[in-house]
Amino acid sequence: MSLHSGNGNANFHSFYVGDNNNVYLDPYDNGTEAAKFTLADTYLLHERFSAHLGDNGALYFQRNDEGSILGFDFRERIASGYALELHGQNPVACPIEENSSVYSVFFGKENGNSKCIGFTALAIPNNPVSSSSSSSSSSTAAPSNAAKI
Repeated sequence: MSLHSGNGNANFHSFYVGDNNNVYLDPYDNGTEAAKFTLADTYLLHERFSAHLGDNGALYFQRNDEGSILGFDFRERIASGYALELHGQNPVACPIEENSSVYSVFFGKENGNSKCIGFTALAIPNNPVSSSSSSSSSSTAAPSNAAKI
């Protein structure tokens, strides 16, 4: 779940993965159900697809492990979950060109749009916190075997 005080485009939104495998904060590109993610050895996974970043920093998933991004982690405890970060950085949401009310998720870079906003990705554990190195999530991420982002 995304958290950003004062901006309705990025506050309390689930994550959705479209047919193009990009990640959005609203249902888009036939992504109609909140996505479920797994965190394993600092890799973020969605339905056996691994997280990648496009040249512009856009988060997307593909089956090919080559180029998959290492470095996702649960950080500080907030609200009822944990902050999901990549190399200590929070994600950024940027409106897509085709529909300025739909925001796509980026890490490390923005798409050059001045309307991009930083937010916290809240991971809500499905199980109590454990010392396991593997986690799962659905539109939020957290330390344990399962969580909702």
